[in-house]
Amino acid sequence: MNNKLTAVIVDDVPSAIESLSGVIADFILDIEVIATADSVVSGAKCIREHKPDIAFLDIEMHDGTGFDLIDILPNDLQTHIIFTTGSEDYAIRAFRYAAVDYLLKPIDPDDLSAAVQKIKSASVTPRIIQQVMEGHDEITR
Repeated sequence: MNNKLTAVIVDDVPSAIESLSGVIADFILDIEVIATADSVVSGAKCIREHKPDIAFLDIEMHDGTGFDLIDILPNDLQTHIIFTTGSEDYAIRAFRYAAVDYLLKPIDPDDLSAAVQKIKSASVTPRIIQQVMEGHDEITR
């Protein structure tokens, strides 16, 4: 029986996808990366199709932001969101979107492990996207 959590990585920088995939493969043995995408649009399609347990989202991509991606996901999708970014500027906004964590690149294996442990220990539950967005209309784009 496979008890691995499934994950999708969405980032427009191929080396960032490779780096995060490598950290997961080397240090987080209970996550299986099942797909990657390189844009907001392809990421949303990928998450809709695969319905992963976790979505690792970059914030700034060439066709929008990780927040834009969340905004176009189905309202009933239950996926844990972990932002992976090179910028500290969006942390507060990320947590308003009910992110499990906000990891700065390059991704530290210990930080990634702690984020995954939050999910596994059931200290956080996946948020239904519609519930996340209710009451957060004040978030400006």
